[in-house]
Amino acid sequence: MELKAEKSDQDASMEDEKRIRVNQHKYVLVMGGPGAGKSTLCGALANTASNVIHINVGQLLRDYKGRASTTLPETGSFKDPQSRIRDYMRAGKLLPADLVLDVLKERVDLVCEHLDDHFVFLIDGYPRDAEQARMMNFGGSNDDIKAIQFICDRQGMLQRVLSRAAEDRVDDNVETFDKRMDQYELNMPDVIQDLKVTIPVQSILHFRSNGSLDELVSDFEEIVRECCESPRRRYIL
Repeated sequence: MELKAEKSDQDASMEDEKRIRVNQHKYVLVMGGPGAGKSTLCGALANTASNVIHINVGQLLRDYKGRASTTLPETGSFKDPQSRIRDYMRAGKLLPADLVLDVLKERVDLVCEHLDDHFVFLIDGYPRDAEQARMMNFGGSNDDIKAIQFICDRQGMLQRVLSRAAEDRVDDNVETFDKRMDQYELNMPDVIQDLKVTIPVQSILHFRSNGSLDELVSDFEEIVRECCESPRRRYIL
């Protein structure tokens, strides 16, 4: 019994350390339809700002489906998670919210283990439905979570999606775009509504991403900087 209690105390201590690591950073949720420019601008900012980390949730899931092994449970709805991710993505459907959150938290925890200073995480493409918004938590407080919603016209987003189809992304075609875009437009009102409960209501900002993405990098940096204003500490980009 004493050994079991000692192990439990050790586990609790490790969880406390993990929460402290996760809690010292700022998290910016970057939402928008397919082709809105989220990944391009997040990537550009991460390449120029030394304390910005870009996690592209769509790419994370695409990479995850090809992994040889997984730490996620493989029972019930999570049976063979790599194949399930692949099937959902090919059909243009959203993955189960808890599966996406588990994959995302696994990556956040792994990155946080190697960070000493305060960093800004750009969580690109999350949340995508109301359930993801309700479940959202990276292991610490939600006080340091902000959100940016990209606003862009549908035709412009479609052109961007088709232009990247040459990168051999199986889900980049007109049919899948229409499914994803229709679902995005259907889900977003509920996502925003639930986010207003999950994080401070003033933490949701809008960013217009029509036009050349190259010309929008500085504007995007400015809105991320606005997200990083904190009464407790200031994050310098």
